[in-house]
Amino acid sequence: MLSEKGENYYEIAKGLASYETTYNNTMNKPEENYDSLCTQIISNNLDDTTDFMKPCLEILKNLSYIKRNNYEPDINIQCKYMNFRINNQLKEIIGRQYAAPDFYEKFKTHYSNDMKNWNICKGEIQEINREILKNIEVLYKLYSNFNNFTSSNLSTPDKRCDYGDECVNLYEINVKSCTAHEQNKFCKELIRFKELYNKHTKFKYVCENVKKCLPNPGAESQSQLLQNIGKCDGSSVENDISEDEDLNEDNFVGMSSLQFSFTPFRSLLHTHLGIIKNMLEMKNEKNNQLLSCEYEHDFTNVHNSN
Repeated sequence: MLSEKGENYYEIAKGLASYETTYNNTMNKPEENYDSLCTQIISNNLDDTTDFMKPCLEILKNLSYIKRNNYEPDINIQCKYMNFRINNQLKEIIGRQYAAPDFYEKFKTHYSNDMKNWNICKGEIQEINREILKNIEVLYKLYSNFNNFTSSNLSTPDKRCDYGDECVNLYEINVKSCTAHEQNKFCKELIRFKELYNKHTKFKYVCENVKKCLPNPGAESQSQLLQNIGKCDGSSVENDISEDEDLNEDNFVGMSSLQFSFTPFRSLLHTHLGIIKNMLEMKNEKNNQLLSCEYEHDFTNVHNSN
């Protein structure tokens, strides 16, 4: 199914974003011969329209870069990045649609004397469903902004904070489509990003006005207790307390000994849980005292009546 093709890109969105600078440097080199080559290829194979100039340059320049820098571990991400870009650009062309593999096939004639170079990325060129492509773009932007947010090369703190704000806004807009108990592959990758972001801001918080803790999917239905104490430990949603769970003593005792021992909750959480547990114990003690008083009162009445 087309809806499944491209979902594997969710897991490598972080790698795609990391390759962005290298790719842009490659594409921005002013090499006139590529323009003339694309003009020729488009004229011969693509209905002689300039709409295909950008994706054509993507292919020629990227394959040339890969050939010059043939580092085996990097080829996979280089080819996937090119495929991601080609899919984006082809879908922007109105009225002259090509699937990415069909478009790439048009360059086979140009590389007839260098088929090894053309074949380097052939297996990675695939059509990506529009909805999945949109999700990949979201994840790509999240990691790209996060890379800038955490970079030590930015000249001004304000710029860094702008990237942090972009991370927060983009995450919160898209996580609304996810729930606390059911996540598709896209939502699971959003959770992975949330954990990465929260772990970074926990130890290296530099922007006063940028949110430090991204919420879990379905956070609006979580216990108000956890929202109030600002839980932000990067743990997965499965470890959260839902507001549907009873906040009784038995639950807290069981959770303290089982769940919290395997969850990196901070001391603040333990403090609040301790307070609540003490309150519950005081309440139980008070109830026991009332019951005792009522029993003594009833016993006295019965004794007097005899």
